[in-house]
Amino acid sequence: MSVSLRFFADPALSAPISSLPITAPADSPAEHVDRVLYVGSLAVSRVFRSASIPGIDPIVVSIATSGTGIATSTIRLASTLAGLAGATPGAPLSLGVEIESGAASAAEVHIRVTADKTVGLYANLSLNVNDLVEIE
Repeated sequence: MSVSLRFFADPALSAPISSLPITAPADSPAEHVDRVLYVGSLAVSRVFRSASIPGIDPIVVSIATSGTGIATSTIRLASTLAGLAGATPGAPLSLGVEIESGAASAAEVHIRVTADKTVGLYANLSLNVNDLVEIE
């Protein structure tokens, strides 16, 4: 993202993150790990929209992997915790056509990992957002 919109670990937008380290669940398909992150900006009076067709095309979050570790096909994204159960593994998440700045307007991104990997910390994941414009 080349704008001030970022990913944060907390709803107050005080703990920015640049990667998504995940602790893998136990070696069982029934096990999973859930996390929630926030997409937002503390810039004053800004609106963020998709650069392709602002105000029409959605802002989209996706997860990418590098190297070995947890595959994107074992990760679900949703805007609510309840939405994780029906989310398609590996699919991106639409956050709507705009996000306003300020902690109160931050969008929640719920993440569920169901990888059957050895329990441990995996740091091969990163979060991506489509190209955006920032409007004052």
